[in-house]
Amino acid sequence: MNTIKKVLFSLQTTLIYLLIFIVAIAIATFIENDYGADTAKALVYNAWWFELLLTLICVNFIGNMLIGRLWRKEKFRHLSFTWPLF
Repeated sequence: MNTIKKVLFSLQTTLIYLLIFIVAIAIATFIENDYGADTAKALVYNAWWFELLLTLICVNFIGNMLIGRLWRKEKFRHLSFTWPLF
């Protein structure tokens, strides 16, 4: 369980998720430019893997929030800065 937690909520995992997200959004932009918004929606934005990626990013963010105890008074300013980003 500890190993799963370390892998799922590590900084490296966060960076990998965000890199995949950036590449997917970039590809979707090119698809939308060449073939239209409906095609980009069908191939990327409404795809199961894109929804899974967004879910994993949210789970990773919440897990890091809980592990880092960002709800504490000392760290709340950091949380209030990063929360609007998601």
